[in-house]
Amino acid sequence: MVLAVTDLCFGLWFVHERWFITQTWLAFVLLVWGAIAAVAAGVIAIARAYKYYRVAQASLRGEPIPKGEATEDQIAALVKKLRAWLRKPSVFYSLQLGLFLLGFGLAMLTWWFIELPFEPASSTVAVNTELGKIYVADYDAGMVHVFQDGALSYGSKDIPIGATGNLPRRGSPVGVAFVPRSDVVLVSDQYSNEIDEFIGDTGTLINSIKKLDGEAPRWISVSPDGRKAYVSSEQTVPHGRINVIDTSDRDPNNWHKAKSIDNVNSPEGSAISPDGKRLYVATQSGYGKDPIFIVDTVRDEVVDSFPGFAIGRGVAIDPKGEYLFVARDTFDHQVPQNPFSIINLNTRESYTVGWPESVISIEISPDDQFLVLCGSSNAYVLQMSGIEAAMMNGSKEVQKLVLNVVPVSASGVAVTRNDSAYFFVPNPRQLFLYGLNGLRQNASRSQ
Repeated sequence: MVLAVTDLCFGLWFVHERWFITQTWLAFVLLVWGAIAAVAAGVIAIARAYKYYRVAQASLRGEPIPKGEATEDQIAALVKKLRAWLRKPSVFYSLQLGLFLLGFGLAMLTWWFIELPFEPASSTVAVNTELGKIYVADYDAGMVHVFQDGALSYGSKDIPIGATGNLPRRGSPVGVAFVPRSDVVLVSDQYSNEIDEFIGDTGTLINSIKKLDGEAPRWISVSPDGRKAYVSSEQTVPHGRINVIDTSDRDPNNWHKAKSIDNVNSPEGSAISPDGKRLYVATQSGYGKDPIFIVDTVRDEVVDSFPGFAIGRGVAIDPKGEYLFVARDTFDHQVPQNPFSIINLNTRESYTVGWPESVISIEISPDDQFLVLCGSSNAYVLQMSGIEAAMMNGSKEVQKLVLNVVPVSASGVAVTRNDSAYFFVPNPRQLFLYGLNGLRQNASRSQ
């Protein structure tokens, strides 16, 4: 008995850690209870129906009732007793309550299964040219890989996220961002529901910001002045939150959660405008109406939105603050497939085209020359000039702006000021350097 209970607990722990890590234990236990109850009720109902089916078949054929089965008279007597029992007030109201609880449990079960958002398909890559470091959040490995610029062939220094002392607990890093005017890098740990602070040069953990509102912190956007960081906490579905982290103190140990922006359904990738006044956040779990939320970074409140951009994955804004690019996943039988969108922030006009493959992440070069799209199989380098006109005329015109197709299945990319693109490929875990300078002449000639 003890071994059976131990096996059951271990099995539940494994399932939770593997597939339901973003759910609280209470929610997970209720989910398991609903699933077991539904399966048990279904098995009993099917067994009873088959039993009565055998009796009915035997009666119709004039054959003896199968041994151990009830006769028709016995069944009729049983039905009569059951009807009398159901007429009792205590039984009647108890049955109503039971049916309500069963329906509620099935509804919650359906809610959890259908509305559970995707695991992050992208990896965040952050580059600090002053330190010569490239940080990569590897969700599957539970680590942050730190590469030295100019020495990629030597591999990376791996930082296990979530480890405490000698306990190699596996975290789930998603977001990575350097804080301007400091040597600190922030890493979101979806497992622990916290933000870890590391010294960018050495990779040493100095502090962890805990007690975030919501669950499953993912992407991080830092204001240009380095005084605030915005963390997209995707769960619980569909009411996610954006945690505002105060990073204004000179001492990173004093950084803390200052505010929570509520009612942002499953926030995903985000980007801050070059002037630091607006935060744009892609969302999911909005039943096909997923908006791009616009946050005023002075008041830290949602002030506007662009509706109808399901399923939002990530966003990128050009250095001039004129265009917002949106990486999306396909919603149901949405047309076009693999949608990729651009929003003119001045006119609020938007254009959507279908891309050859699902766009996982987007990056724009600091000089506003190149747009890099990471797809599920390839990466695409596009010329930024004329992108809006091409979007207006459809995907074929946009694809004419493709300067090169990089055959890497990258889950994340970062582009530096000298037009070096760093692609992270999770399998095998490698970081590739791709120079965009060779394409600059082609881009300038085609303008």
